[in-house]
Amino acid sequence: LKASGGVQRVCQYLMDEGFQTYALKDCIEDDKPERLSSVLEHLLPLYSEVIRLEDLLLDLGLDELAAETRRRIAARFEKRPADTADTEAAVKLCSDCKRGGHGQLFCKFLLRRPTWQSWPTELWFQDEYWKEFYCPESRRIVDLADEPQFSRVAMYLKGRAFLEDKTKVVELAGGHMPETYRIEQGAWKGPAPPADGDEEVLAACWFLKQADRNWGTSIFCFRTPSECLKHAEKDSRYVVQQHIRDPALSEDGRKCHIKFYLLVVAAANGDSWRIFCYKDGYACLAPTRWQSDDTTIDTQVTIVRSCRLSQLKDYPAWPAGGYEKCKQAAFDVVSAAVKSGKLEGREGQSQFEIFSADFMLDTHGKAWLLEFNFDPVLREGERHTTTDDTSMVQSALDIVFPEPASGGPGLWDLAGEINMNKQ
Repeated sequence: LKASGGVQRVCQYLMDEGFQTYALKDCIEDDKPERLSSVLEHLLPLYSEVIRLEDLLLDLGLDELAAETRRRIAARFEKRPADTADTEAAVKLCSDCKRGGHGQLFCKFLLRRPTWQSWPTELWFQDEYWKEFYCPESRRIVDLADEPQFSRVAMYLKGRAFLEDKTKVVELAGGHMPETYRIEQGAWKGPAPPADGDEEVLAACWFLKQADRNWGTSIFCFRTPSECLKHAEKDSRYVVQQHIRDPALSEDGRKCHIKFYLLVVAAANGDSWRIFCYKDGYACLAPTRWQSDDTTIDTQVTIVRSCRLSQLKDYPAWPAGGYEKCKQAAFDVVSAAVKSGKLEGREGQSQFEIFSADFMLDTHGKAWLLEFNFDPVLREGERHTTTDDTSMVQSALDIVFPEPASGGPGLWDLAGEINMNKQ
């Protein structure tokens, strides 16, 4: 099938005969995505007006028919067949719709496989702020796109906000998170923390965290809960937590938190869920020695990935069962989100996502979950020798899109499976 063959010749013939023609993008296909894009953008416009069926109907004043066409297209998206991994297909397609996140990186990795090709994108719509949104050309459903409604496999978990938002995840985390207090509209919501005069209050510093932001960009450190309340803006939501007691420090006395990675893969309709943990995350070490009453950001907020955990020296808490403790806590919280219906299945569509969790270990052997981060930084290439995530991303995609030549799960460890049909 070649759009540059019969379609081009018919349009050229009709133009030579004096006819004004419309080439409907929705009805033109080609077995090579790059050729289709070139024909629609550069060749056919020489002979015909290239337009969507819906736009043509609107131009003809057939608004009701155009609306019906739009509804049918939307229904087709909603009722796509369940993904079956289709390992026998000769070619799979991916599209980077410029949404941000990991879409561009995933496409880059998949296109290294001989079985994958890139499908071009086009402008989908603009919102009221003139922000542009893109979709696969001709609004085609491809195997992977960073706009879920055009992708056979969605790369965002439905319901992810219940893990990402700090006021929501505490309801799922139970004893895996430090005791958490909330501030809304400049006041405590629910139980308030102890008064400043309480001896326990001064045992460690307190963190003020904006509820819907991550990556350490909205964390502030104070000596008391009242200081946290004083600095909270009325139009924002916050959580307040005291620093964990007896943190496990490096041998030279620095604070260290664990950047722990998860891969969650859900079958179509959410019938089954697999939760993987990566065995070799990162250590984030503070540049200065830790003190319980130090409120400086450099000492207390460790967000820079220092080195792989497998290369970490002088931190005995990690080899002493640190991985298994973080793995169990992460599985408990994510599985609670699945079983409670907070993480939802997508009708007729499988889904997956790579995200991270921040943990701290204490001297009593407990792993404390601090927060989940969706769309975490993932790097690839020789420039990032100590923070190269190539193997982690590649093996995750081998799990989601298995092929005979795939490299397998690598360091991804299956923490557990949930079959919702047996719940």
